Amino acid sequence: MEEMNSPAGRTERQPEGYLAFMPSTLPPALTALGQDDLLAITHATEIVGRLAGTAARLPNPDLFVAMYVRKEAILSSRIEGIESTLDEILDYERDEADREGPADPADRIAQVVNHVRAARLGAERIGPAAPITLALIRELHAVLMHGARNEGGGPAGQFRDTQNWIGPRGSSPFDARYVPPPAARMQLALGNLAHYINEQPGIPVLIRCAIAHAQFETIHPFHDGNGRIGRLLMPLILGKYGALPQPLLYLSLFLLAHRQEYYDRLTLVRSRGDWMGWLRFFCEAVRLTGEDALATIARVEALQATIRATAQDFPPSARALAETIFDNPVLSANSAMKLIGSSFPTAQGALQRLVEAGILVETTGKRRNKRYRFTTYIDILGAAGENAPGFGMPG
Repeated sequence: MEEMNSPAGRTERQPEGYLAFMPSTLPPALTALGQDDLLAITHATEIVGRLAGTAARLPNPDLFVAMYVRKEAILSSRIEGIESTLDEILDYERDEADREGPADPADRIAQVVNHVRAARLGAERIGPAAPITLALIRELHAVLMHGARNEGGGPAGQFRDTQNWIGPRGSSPFDARYVPPPAARMQLALGNLAHYINEQPGIPVLIRCAIAHAQFETIHPFHDGNGRIGRLLMPLILGKYGALPQPLLYLSLFLLAHRQEYYDRLTLVRSRGDWMGWLRFFCEAVRLTGEDALATIARVEALQATIRATAQDFPPSARALAETIFDNPVLSANSAMKLIGSSFPTAQGALQRLVEAGILVETTGKRRNKRYRFTTYIDILGAAGENAPGFGMPG
């Protein structure tokens, strides 16, 4: 790592001889906002407000949020090189329901499902009176890393007590791209970060989000999972301050499409103190991701209305099942039976009614152990942002 000395922090040589970065305390001294900066913040704030209003009118926002969290977990994990598909995640969750216990999927799928669970836990815990504590961050990390390989060592749910670094496999702190503060200085920086998130008055919520995320990435307090936890912090901060009560804004879609610039912007904060460049980038991510979320919600609302209208003439069991499929879009007869509290034959009949109506698609072609997919809904969520202007999603 090269020497750095900026308003955001500086490198210091450690007793072992390598350089480590010591972040400055928050809040940073931001330069005066120019017209472009103000416009970027204004447009991003407007989008967040529109999303909050949309969430308030959704008939059951939890149904949409549950799927949106899954999509975000897939994208956030993909930034870290962990690949999975929406169908794999849904299959995993269905298998758990059918087997009355945890399935044993490939490790990459387990990690993404853990991300979903951590996001849900964070959303449950956050509110205006609930601080985002270091204990909560550790708890989210424990859920995220449960049963997964911890590439850097150290237990899940615990801040590191040894030095870590960012670099190619086989690198050391002497040739790493970035070396965060050693453990003792890390603890001081974490305390300052928690105070900034929860106690510093008068900071616009989007600026607070952007700076907190960048500082968390700079501190890098875990041996593994820092990026995913750092991205989870952003919807938690929006929820804590009431800007977006439902977690409908996840930025990994944009950050994945602009991954190199994402990393470069964080580096420029450390090397030059370029907080304003990072804030503009962050606000553009909020604006474009928010616009895509609004368009996706509109498509889901239209689909919900169509399904409810179609299901009005269904038998009670099929109508009840139709109400569950937005949260359980991959089904078997066993899982349908549990969802609607019916007998096995009744669940089979309800599934067949939804197939006949073109709502579900049977995907196996088998006589037994059939699986059913709410294809239209999964495709809406799976395609979110894929062709939106400004994303340029990689293949």
